[in-house]
Amino acid sequence: MFEPKIFCFAAALALLASAATADIDEYQCQDIYEYDASVRGTVSSPFYGERQYHDGLWCEYRIRSPEGTRIKVTFKDFDVEPPDVLVVYGKDKKTDLGSFTGFENPKPIVSNEGENEIRLLFGTDSMIAGRGFLLEYESGPNIQLCDSGYLECANRNCYKPDQKCNGVDECGDGTDEENCNIPVIIEPEECGVQDITPKTIYDPSSDRMVGGEPAIPNSWPWQVSLQSRGSQFNGHFCGGSLINNQWVLTATHCVVG
Repeated sequence: MFEPKIFCFAAALALLASAATADIDEYQCQDIYEYDASVRGTVSSPFYGERQYHDGLWCEYRIRSPEGTRIKVTFKDFDVEPPDVLVVYGKDKKTDLGSFTGFENPKPIVSNEGENEIRLLFGTDSMIAGRGFLLEYESGPNIQLCDSGYLECANRNCYKPDQKCNGVDECGDGTDEENCNIPVIIEPEECGVQDITPKTIYDPSSDRMVGGEPAIPNSWPWQVSLQSRGSQFNGHFCGGSLINNQWVLTATHCVVG
């Protein structure tokens, strides 16, 4: 008596499964998707604007422009659930221009000097998905990341020439304070004592700090920020402590894996 209903239900499930399989097959990304940057255009993740992207994707995109030009990529929307990632490479994937995940638009990216190509790799796992990404590309012979009169930081921020070597980290990754030929100051033999007294908000009832507040500059002179020039958020990915003039102590997961 219930066989027709069971049959209809099974048929409906089969149709849904077939549709889902067709969607997945459509975006197995066996080929490299090519884009011509001689005209302005956009690149988006699979099914962007319709629904979340699929699990298990490994999609490659190549954006090319005419010889003698450079390409600029500007992110319009970015919602990529970690650890899913979008990696941006230079020509022939010889250089890494950045690896991005999360929910904030990455800063604009310009192809390397003398290169008219940008490569993208979008990889997803089998867990939670996101909305995906939408980026706009353009090209030209005089494309620059920063406006006229500004210099470029390694993390793609910009700063004014008169801010170079002024003792203030305008870039956020320290590159505006590099190669400044500042005289080396010989520190006293005593180690582990701050010249500048820090402000502490230690709570004896807690075994860890969450949130906190900015420290007084130079009050923790042995604190180290480990940074990667190919990542977002000023490049910081781990902390460490100076234990002598050549060695930094940090956690194992920061350098292994």
